[in-house]
Amino acid sequence: MNIIQSRSGVRHILEYISIVTAITVLLASAVIIIGWMFNIAILKSIHPDFVSIKANTAISFFLVGGAILLMHDSFSTRINLKALNRLRFRVAIFFSMIVIIITVLVTIQFAFNIHIGIDELIFLDDPHAVDSYAPGRMAPNTAFGLLL
Repeated sequence: MNIIQSRSGVRHILEYISIVTAITVLLASAVIIIGWMFNIAILKSIHPDFVSIKANTAISFFLVGGAILLMHDSFSTRINLKALNRLRFRVAIFFSMIVIIITVLVTIQFAFNIHIGIDELIFLDDPHAVDSYAPGRMAPNTAFGLLL
C-alpha cells in the first residue's frame, strides 16, 4: 500500500466520522426541539435537577449539523449537478450565518448585561428554571463554542 492509498483510507474514515457525528447532532437536537414544542421536560433535560438545554441551543446545533451534511463532499459527489451543489452550499452558509447571528447576540447580552429578547423568541422558558441566568438563554460557553 502506498502513501496515497493510506491517506485516502484515512480520509474515508474521517468523512464517515463527520457524517455520523452530524447525523447524531441533528437527531439529538431534533429530540430536544420536540421536547420544547410539546413541553416534555425529559426531552429538554436528562434530569429534573439539571439545567435544560435551551431551545436556541438546540436550534443552533440542528443548523450546524445540517450545514455540515450539506457541505460534505461525499454527498455532493453522488449528485454531480452544479446548480444543486451551489444551492446546497448557499443553504449551508445560510444555516451557518443564522448560528453566528444567534451566538453573537447571546454573547452581546452577556457582555453588556442586556436583554435583547431573542432568548424566548420561539419557545418560552420556565421563569423558575434550574440555575438559569436568564430564561431561555444559552450558556455563554456554548455560545462562544458555537461561534468558533
